[in-house]
Amino acid sequence: MIVFILKVVIIGFGYIAGYFIGSFLLKRILLFVDPSIKKEINPEIRRIGSWIGACEHFLIVTFVLMKEYTAIGLIFAAKEIVRSKKIEEKASYYLLGTLLSVSFAILFGVLTCELLKLIG
Repeated sequence: MIVFILKVVIIGFGYIAGYFIGSFLLKRILLFVDPSIKKEINPEIRRIGSWIGACEHFLIVTFVLMKEYTAIGLIFAAKEIVRSKKIEEKASYYLLGTLLSVSFAILFGVLTCELLKLIG
């Protein structure tokens, strides 16, 4: 029973703490690279972006836990389709944001897998 509870806590960490830590780092890095972006994004878009980021993180961590790494490409494709016009304006900003977001989610997914292996 204790092992099960520990696994639930580790998985919860991968999803919840990973999302908040990743989001915090992502915002700090993007603001460091381009401080003017803070003024350009209105609160409505920022809120929607947070929900999209949470869904993206959830999906990526789930794909990593299931060892379905190729499915992560779906997220890149979906973002390209939805943001194609915005990407033309600030391609490097969107690429950096996507790569950082995906990297943090993969990192926490792999970390979660490794922690789960340690407890059996």
